[in-house]
Amino acid sequence: MKYVIAVTGTPATGKTSFAKTLAKEIGAKLIEINDVVKERHLFSHKDKFGTMVVMLPELSAAMKEILLSATGPIVVVGHLAPELNVKYNAAVVIRAKLKVIANRQHKRGYPMEKIRDNLISEATDYCGSLMRGKVDNTFEVETDADKKALVDYFKAMSRGRNAVAPKTNEIDKLKEIIELVKNGNKYKL
Repeated sequence: MKYVIAVTGTPATGKTSFAKTLAKEIGAKLIEINDVVKERHLFSHKDKFGTMVVMLPELSAAMKEILLSATGPIVVVGHLAPELNVKYNAAVVIRAKLKVIANRQHKRGYPMEKIRDNLISEATDYCGSLMRGKVDNTFEVETDADKKALVDYFKAMSRGRNAVAPKTNEIDKLKEIIELVKNGNKYKL
């Protein structure tokens, strides 16, 4: 049975690591959206940060084609998952502490302006808000325990067992963003 789970979140939240674990545990095919963009050259140019400016209608069409031809469980991972006109059966939004995201992105060489934009996206739950609007079964997770519970849930489902879905969270980052602003605001928030 085809069952498509989208894993999304702000860059550097750990979504790819989670998606790989989930795909392995449930025996799913893993599709990384960024790989599809690169392989099919579905971007118009790169912006001033070197980030691909993706052609979303073309990417949506490509993803629909890929998913139509795939069988069994599928895990689609990428921060663009909520932006695509694609049907998902469930969605997982990986969240992380703002300081963790900032540190990871800094180590990856992201410019301050890009880090700032991503912190704002995480603080406002951009990915989660979009996913909740299009997928009924949307789960937000931040802790390792919540991630494990979700993997266990999907694992049981993939084996045909009845499973109680973990609690769906809406994780509030307001206190974290205020703390970053109070502590010097080096990201110009």
